[in-house]
Amino acid sequence: MSDRDLTPNLNGTTEWVSEEEIVSLIQRAQAYDAQAFDRLYEVYAQSIFRYLFHRLNDRTVAEDLTGEAFLRLMENIGNFRLGPKDQKAIFSGWFYRIAHNLMIDYLRRQAKHTEMTPEMHTSSEEQPVLVMERGLTQSRLQAALNTLTQDQQDVVILCFFEELSNAEVAKLMGRTEGAVKALQHRALAALHRALTGEASI
Repeated sequence: MSDRDLTPNLNGTTEWVSEEEIVSLIQRAQAYDAQAFDRLYEVYAQSIFRYLFHRLNDRTVAEDLTGEAFLRLMENIGNFRLGPKDQKAIFSGWFYRIAHNLMIDYLRRQAKHTEMTPEMHTSSEEQPVLVMERGLTQSRLQAALNTLTQDQQDVVILCFFEELSNAEVAKLMGRTEGAVKALQHRALAALHRALTGEASI
């Protein structure tokens, strides 16, 4: 991948791929097939970027961490172990966890130099299409998301922005599907209260 390839944007859509293709790409990537890595980038770049952007609300940082996540993927793909089933969900969760850990590391570094938190990040870049489609401003949705717990934010972003299945979210968060459903219900209720109680946001 060239440097110019590491420029995902907010308007891209997550590409659907089959379980069989994901398994093949993983196997080829573990054999250090450059084209397999490029294909994995095409499949996952937009969703990883949007996940980071919605958590950090900083386009430049999200782009940088997306690129770093793929470098980590290339370095660690040999450690991923294929199992008998559900490899697409397991691999997606494994990859999101890489991005999530990079984000946490970034926030910890920031905390050592400033009191700035994810909620205090601002950006003058374009608003996410998903926000516009729902008739909400980026700042209003971000403010509402910030009223949720970290786990609730993750569930909302992964389930409804990235459209991951409950099984994928469960693997990513290290929870059962039942726990994810319960967390999703509480998160949506809290988000609804935040969005309808405009004066308190």
